Amino acid sequence: MSIQSYFTKVKQIISAPANFYANLSLEESYKNYVVFFLINNALTVLLTSVLAGIGNLKNLWLAPFMLFVSLPLIFLFYLFLAVILHLLAKILGGKASFTNTFQILAYASAVSPLTVIPLAGLLASLYQLYITIIGFWKIQQYSLKRAVLNVLLPILLILTVFFILIGVGAMNFLNFLKQSPVNSNQQKGLTEIQKNLPAVDQEEQFSISPAEENYSLNEEGYEDYQNYQEEE
Repeated sequence: MSIQSYFTKVKQIISAPANFYANLSLEESYKNYVVFFLINNALTVLLTSVLAGIGNLKNLWLAPFMLFVSLPLIFLFYLFLAVILHLLAKILGGKASFTNTFQILAYASAVSPLTVIPLAGLLASLYQLYITIIGFWKIQQYSLKRAVLNVLLPILLILTVFFILIGVGAMNFLNFLKQSPVNSNQQKGLTEIQKNLPAVDQEEQFSISPAEENYSLNEEGYEDYQNYQEEE
């Protein structure tokens, strides 16, 4: 794939996704869209590495390493996602093959490099989702409503599972903190201190000694004597 043909295809996908998928050959060699997919995601990884290393240029040498590690993982993730989307497409009445399902995702990745740009990344991600829906609509040959359901339902399920796992992990972490050795040792220490404290009877705690009682009476008598002298 030449550089010119690559950018021509990117322009067609972004500017008119419906026309692009409508005219797309379903018998196209998988090498074309796999190479296109790898180029898009390689650019995404490199751009992410560059943006992350702007504050420290010494870390830019990690970009090739990130590319070597991330690209196979991204490819495997998209294969897994294509399996889920294709199974659901068959349930909804889709007519395309599995390779065509991956073909849709591969060409929708034309927007991927833009998703890592600050501020514009969210809009680019939403537009990539829109292109994917259009691709399923045109390639699977069913209604637009089914295409929306086909694409959004797995995403919602994945997000639901993701947040459930986060919630379970947070609860387990809090339980771990409660049962940690530090807290248990502190509790044992408080228990030992309470055991070693002398027992104090409530009656003894609030009782008044005879000396204190006499002092109180003498003080009251002295005040009465002063009041008597003032009256005279």
